[in-house]
Amino acid sequence: MSDSFPPPHKLQPWWKFRTAKALQADRRYYRRFLTGYNANRAAYGLGPVQYPSWLQRHKVMAVVAGPSLALVVLIFAMAFMGVIADPSSTTAAPVPVAAEVSSATPSIESALPRKTAPAAAPKVEDPAAADEARQEAAAAKKDEQERAAEAEKKTETKKKADAAAKKKAGAAAKKQADAAAQKQADADAKKKAAAVEKRAAAKQQRQEAARDLEDTFANCTDMNRTYPHGVGLAGASDSTPGNPVTTFKVSERIYQLNSGRDRDDDGIACEKR
Repeated sequence: MSDSFPPPHKLQPWWKFRTAKALQADRRYYRRFLTGYNANRAAYGLGPVQYPSWLQRHKVMAVVAGPSLALVVLIFAMAFMGVIADPSSTTAAPVPVAAEVSSATPSIESALPRKTAPAAAPKVEDPAAADEARQEAAAAKKDEQERAAEAEKKTETKKKADAAAKKKAGAAAKKQADAAAQKQADADAKKKAAAVEKRAAAKQQRQEAARDLEDTFANCTDMNRTYPHGVGLAGASDSTPGNPVTTFKVSERIYQLNSGRDRDDDGIACEKR
């Protein structure tokens, strides 16, 4: 039963993928594949196939990194258990400073006279200079406000110009679109009218063909059933001597369809009293 479930394909190593995204997509696909694969194996009572760990997929790295990892774990364990001495415990005990003397002994610095900083001279404010400084500050502030107002005005003017240009461009585009739509509508109407005219012409041709077929006779006997005195051209006269036929049907179309029935070429086919 296990022969019907060959082992799944091996994972491609990470260095064969150009991007990390492609590598992650391949790993997700492989996990989904193992899910369906193990479900099929479970249906036959077989155990699942585990997704290989990082060490199983990178055996060379496991051989190289295994001893280093074990050494690091050992060092941490030894440090935790106190096998390695604390470097701070090896420091020597503090040596008493020989310079420590009784607090009653006066120091050399205390015996020297202290230098006091010269007192700052009081500032005398000049009213004229202060007024001039205030005027300059006010003028500078006014200039700054004027420049800001001018810049704002320019910005507003530019916005209005851009809005007007955009509106004009939109109107031109709309006009162009309307013209194109009207042109297309005219073309469609013209095409529709041509189709209607073509259908009418075809219908007329069919009607004329039907009339021509109806007015085409095999012989004079057949024609005289419909037109007892025959069919002739306008202004034609019967060439029969004595009592010529004058009550024939005048129709150039019917005569042309049955011109072979005019035996005496007098412009009247199948004339009969």
